[in-house]
Amino acid sequence: MTSKSARRGFGARVILLVAVILALVSMARAHVPHDETQGFGAGDAAILSYVRGQLYRSTDFGQTWDKAARGLTCPVPDIPDPRIHQKYAVPVAAISASDGTQYAFFGCYNQLYASTDNAATFSLLGTFPDGPAQRIHVSRNFSSDGTLFLEVENGGLLVSRDFARTWQPLAFDAPVVSVLLEGRTLTVAEQSGRVSVWDDLGATLRGASSANDLLGQINALVPRAESDGTGLLAATSTGLWHLGPNGRQKRLFDKPDIVSAAALARTGGEVLLALHASDGVYRSSDGGTSWALRAQGLETNVQAQHYDFNDFSALSPMADGSVLVAAFTGVFRSTDGGQHWQKSAVTYADILGLQIVPGQGDDYRILAGTYGSGIIVSEDGGESWPYFNDMLNGPRSTAFSATRTEDGTTHLLSGTFGSLNRSRYPAPWTVSRFDDFPRLQGAYLAPTPLSFAFHEDRAAAGETYAFIGMYPHSILATTTGTGAMTTVLETGRPVRSLAISDSFEADGILLAAEDGKILRSGDGGQTWSEVFAAPIGSIKLAIAAPLQDTSVVFAGSDKGLFVSADQGRTWREMDMPAQSKKVLSLGVAPDFAQTGEIFVQTRGEPLWIGQVAPTATIWAQASFPAPGDEIYSLIERERQDLIVFSPRFSDDGVMYGASRLTVMKSIDRGRTWAATAPRDIRYEAEYARTDWFLVPVRPGGDDWKAGPAPGPQSSGRVLFSNVAGATLSIDFAGTGIRLIGLTGPELGAAEIFLDGQRAALIDNFSAEFESQKTLFETRDLQPGQHILTVVVKTEPKDRAGNFFVLDAFDVVR
Repeated sequence: MTSKSARRGFGARVILLVAVILALVSMARAHVPHDETQGFGAGDAAILSYVRGQLYRSTDFGQTWDKAARGLTCPVPDIPDPRIHQKYAVPVAAISASDGTQYAFFGCYNQLYASTDNAATFSLLGTFPDGPAQRIHVSRNFSSDGTLFLEVENGGLLVSRDFARTWQPLAFDAPVVSVLLEGRTLTVAEQSGRVSVWDDLGATLRGASSANDLLGQINALVPRAESDGTGLLAATSTGLWHLGPNGRQKRLFDKPDIVSAAALARTGGEVLLALHASDGVYRSSDGGTSWALRAQGLETNVQAQHYDFNDFSALSPMADGSVLVAAFTGVFRSTDGGQHWQKSAVTYADILGLQIVPGQGDDYRILAGTYGSGIIVSEDGGESWPYFNDMLNGPRSTAFSATRTEDGTTHLLSGTFGSLNRSRYPAPWTVSRFDDFPRLQGAYLAPTPLSFAFHEDRAAAGETYAFIGMYPHSILATTTGTGAMTTVLETGRPVRSLAISDSFEADGILLAAEDGKILRSGDGGQTWSEVFAAPIGSIKLAIAAPLQDTSVVFAGSDKGLFVSADQGRTWREMDMPAQSKKVLSLGVAPDFAQTGEIFVQTRGEPLWIGQVAPTATIWAQASFPAPGDEIYSLIERERQDLIVFSPRFSDDGVMYGASRLTVMKSIDRGRTWAATAPRDIRYEAEYARTDWFLVPVRPGGDDWKAGPAPGPQSSGRVLFSNVAGATLSIDFAGTGIRLIGLTGPELGAAEIFLDGQRAALIDNFSAEFESQKTLFETRDLQPGQHILTVVVKTEPKDRAGNFFVLDAFDVVR
């Protein structure tokens, strides 16, 4: 049993770290990303959700999701401010046509894409004027009549009756705010409150009426079958209204800002659901006479208000009887008529970059930085991937890099929101503060590969120079030994990439890529000149590799692949067979001087292998990534290059590439690929509970606290409670889950429930504190969505503390 002073020490450590965390949260909040659902479309076979610049699809009514991007070359600018990006909201739609064809549609600015293979691949259907589009409406007879309607940004409504080849505007007196296409009947609500009904897919105006002034602005229309015809449910700024077929109007629910509604036929009556922008789902089981909020399982996030987004944006009934809600925090599904909700499995723990650190002889380490799971390290060629997050200040890596000095030390740098972290592996991470740069307080690393320049005269001291691209637009120089930072360049735009000469000690050559241009320094960063201006519209440049002895450098952009043969002084565009010119990842073979090989992955296409010759480049395609997968990260603007090579590549042909959440390996110079050992997804518990990291953990009330615990933790911070009956629920999708936490003399017991059924009673008592212990694990669940709930116990009473401490949890895919 521990002493009272020891127990007070545990509590004091908690209070101290909570204060530190709150300080970091206040610094980082302004730059924390959000995961809003920008578009949402539901059909009988495929459901589409557009989240943070990436299109997702589900073919199992929203239970699980994967990426759907084959053939898409969306021209929407990568705008960091989501309030600006909102005007480029990308509409999606999915329908089951009358002939059985399953269509999926994706509108991107002024381009419209279509898919007939459940959104696995897309092709350009056509372009349209007056973009960007806001919503898509498709005829159920699209296969034969080719009719589509587009609501566009200026409040207009366009119609095409020839499969998006040509478009005509429909004339209205005021901007269109809502459209309902049911069979061949088109109902249109204008901003003025006027509602018009058209027959024959908008060819003939049946009639129009002005809604009562109390109706407010109509946000959505839903048909409602009635004894004397077809009425409408109107979700409006003043509540939910019933518009009868004879022109009568009745307010069913006076809650303002109803954004959408659905009428669900149920045995014994009609269940009505209404979605409120900030509250969630209201439910009526008596045809609209009385209403109750049914928000159990729905999540909100403070960043929605911060960025002026609705917490909830769309409500859609599905063919299997379930209902989906699109929200700022993801997509939620109900299978009991809207009474309870579960979050669908869209994960944000993507791999952002790979690096290889040479070791002794043939040994080397592979490191992967992730957005959500911290840093993972493999020392066995990808066979296993343990996490290395001990004291890492946050699990979301914005950029990371590694190098090894001649004394054998592996130096790591990782950016998280609010700090730069460093480690001499395998020592725990420490935080580098920006005390000498007050203007950088609370800043985070830009999506720039941290680039190291090794200096021979510092080898004895074990120090290495590093050049760091820092948000918002600076390049800093530091050393791994002292931590002192010096600004070597102030740029006008964010720095996207850095490249350093292999002979930096002698020539001092640095290259830096901003949005749309490349800068060059020949004196170690003291002076800079602009050497390349990318084509208009190019947003990101990623310099592929350090300068080789051949003085050839490659750069990829949104507009193509470019090469320089004179150490970055002049540039020319290269020819590529890819349909998309948006280069997402690049690799230059270490033996490029002999083989001329480069590796390029463009958006929506497999990896291209090129052999560069003076007259032309010969291209071939590899089998990586597999169809339906992608090589690039979800958080694309914060990605690093995802192709790396073994130190003996010229002999063994081994290279690695990151594909979504999997690291792939090739042993034949990129021709064929195989997945490395499966990797579970790690979630750090303390960060899971904060309101600005969107992770599926729901602590029950204020019974859970965040703070430190004895011994090295997965990320240095834990969640804990010693309140009897305190609950903590984890929503996850996969085949299993593993809870990681602390055992020791102050630890007690907890009950574990899986999907509502009691699974185990665990006792975490031990004579000594032991960290990162497996507290509970199961790997035999059916694939799909699950809920794990922890209930804290306080028996037996003769123990001091009876804490339950959760450090992290792994989701088994």
